[in-house]
Amino acid sequence: MKESTYKDCLRILSYAYVQGNGGGLTAQSYIQPPSASRRLTLMALDTKKAGEVVDKLRKSLKRKSRWSAPEDVHDLRTQVRQFEALTHILALGQKSSEDRLKTIASIRRRAGKVRDMDVLMAFIATLTSHSQEDCFVQLRDHLAVRRRRSARRLRDLVREHGKKAGRDLQRYSSMVQKASQTHATSVALKLLDELRHWPRLASGNMHEFRLKVKQLRYTLQLEEHPPETWISALGEIKDAIGEWHDCTTLLEIATDVLPASKGAPILKEIRSVVAVKFHHALSLSNAMRKRFLSKPSKRSAAVTEHGEASEEGDPLAYELNAVVALAGQPHAHSGPLQLSL
Repeated sequence: MKESTYKDCLRILSYAYVQGNGGGLTAQSYIQPPSASRRLTLMALDTKKAGEVVDKLRKSLKRKSRWSAPEDVHDLRTQVRQFEALTHILALGQKSSEDRLKTIASIRRRAGKVRDMDVLMAFIATLTSHSQEDCFVQLRDHLAVRRRRSARRLRDLVREHGKKAGRDLQRYSSMVQKASQTHATSVALKLLDELRHWPRLASGNMHEFRLKVKQLRYTLQLEEHPPETWISALGEIKDAIGEWHDCTTLLEIATDVLPASKGAPILKEIRSVVAVKFHHALSLSNAMRKRFLSKPSKRSAAVTEHGEASEEGDPLAYELNAVVALAGQPHAHSGPLQLSL
């Protein structure tokens, strides 16, 4: 989407988004400013939440942890992801600070490797039918060794660069207070537009789709009035695709580690789980795209000058569909608005 289109979106959204209300978009509110009794605002960044994201990550990096507890690693990785989503918002109003983010990104990647092993070890524990087989033990021990090695590398990185990363995070604390509402909205609209135009989902692009879903979810969570319906739906998609991707990773590791003949039963079971997880993730993702991101029909996308909207579909999905659709229309209308993409 072009920069000029984003500006149009922001102008429209300033009239279209009803804070804490979820009311409909009207032709009248699109053309004229809203009345004082019906105040409409941008999707505003919650600076308190944003500040907490920075503070939690700083505290985690100060800890002298050996990163042996799975929940500690999970929290660290999540905190970094949330912070990176925040930096996409702050970067729109500040000079590029990619160099300062390299250390944080490295910490996230190393925490990710530890977390992956935790997830995979928990998964193979469910393969109870093979718990006594030598191949099962061999695979479990291989994952444990990789987990310890990854945890050591994470610990060394945090010890060496944690203080510097903490100082960099301190700079972002002041940037949060200066963040503009329009920046948060721009990022959300950009991600929405990317997901809307995503190619047909398949095994080759589903993981990248999940990364965009996660970023959008973290961005929406930073709003003053987060849309819980969207956040919940995006969370389901994130988890479903994540489980499929984890099982795919385990299958690749098991194929490399285990002998083809003796490991056949375990490999067969993992392949079966991968197939089930893939179809579940694909089904959920396509359902979400149809509900939230599909092109609205003439009936469901019609908005009258009295603010009447179709009862079909999700209210927030309808509203954001309208915002994106209006971006390409003229700036003045008379009579009902027919939104179509």
